[in-house]
Amino acid sequence: LQFLQAHKPDLVLVEGPPEISKLLADIGNPELVPPVAMMVYDTQNPASSVFYPFAEYSPEWVAAKYANENGIPVQAIDLPATQSFTLKEELNEALPQQDPMDYLAEISGFDDGEQWWEHHFEQGEVASASEHFEAVMLTMQTLRQEGISTSLDPINVYREAYMRNAIIGYQNQFYSNIVVVCGAWHAPTLLQLNDAKANAED
Repeated sequence: LQFLQAHKPDLVLVEGPPEISKLLADIGNPELVPPVAMMVYDTQNPASSVFYPFAEYSPEWVAAKYANENGIPVQAIDLPATQSFTLKEELNEALPQQDPMDYLAEISGFDDGEQWWEHHFEQGEVASASEHFEAVMLTMQTLRQEGISTSLDPINVYREAYMRNAIIGYQNQFYSNIVVVCGAWHAPTLLQLNDAKANAED
């Protein structure tokens, strides 16, 4: 919230399938009290479903609420759910997710990546919101540059490419101060917009 208030974006984009964009407009309605969740499912195969849970402190909730209260557009920019369901079937995504933070946890003496993240980014105080996000970005950039992978990488390639193209699309609509709220792991690749533009032109 501090970051949003300081940077005053003209567009807020959140990680999530475009199918939930209309529902994001309801965040901030006093009758909608978190915790709540959105569910996206395949009408042809209802067993294929994904839940998007929100607590009052969830970054996506905070960002959408801020946007709605200030008359700023908010959109979801992840791969459409219809494509995600298909890709997961094709890629046979049955492996448990590997947490890249586990590598840092092992080095630092924590039991797992969740504890490491909680200690460094959830509990401690930081001088400013900008410094907090700079530290998160540096951590993710370092892990990805070292070639650390996760079991979700096969589908993340498609998701991140789609999100980059979506951001470029909004830039082409003359939004100039865009804030993107996404999982930290994706953040470094979403900054590679010049590469995405070059590929599109090729």
